[in-house]
Amino acid sequence: MENPHHPELWQNVFVVLGSSSAALIGLLFIATSLQVKEIVNNPVFYGRAFNHTRFLLIILVEALLVLIPQPMFVLGAELVAINVLGLWLPLSFVYFFFRTTKTIIAAVRCFTAQ
Repeated sequence: MENPHHPELWQNVFVVLGSSSAALIGLLFIATSLQVKEIVNNPVFYGRAFNHTRFLLIILVEALLVLIPQPMFVLGAELVAINVLGLWLPLSFVYFFFRTTKTIIAAVRCFTAQ
C-alpha cells in the first residue's frame, strides 16, 4: 500500500459496522424486553445487558462520526472523547466491584472470626 491514509477506502467498513451494530442493538432490545423480569432481578444479566447495549451504541456512534464529512482533527477529538468515556465506564464498574468485594470479604472475616 503506497499511502494507507485514504479514509474514503474505509467507508464501506464503517457502513457495515454501523449497520451491524444497529441491527444488534435492535435484537438486544427485543431479547431484553422479552426477558425483562429476569434481567432486572439478576444483577449479572442487568450488567451484561447494559454493557452490551452501551458498547454497541459506541460502535454505532463512532461509525456515524467517521462517515460524516468533517475535518480530521475534529473527528480525532470526537473519537478520543467517545473512547475515553467508553473506557472510563467499565473501569469504574470494576473499581466499584472490587471496592464492594473487599468490603464484603472484610465483613465475612469479621463475622467468621467471632
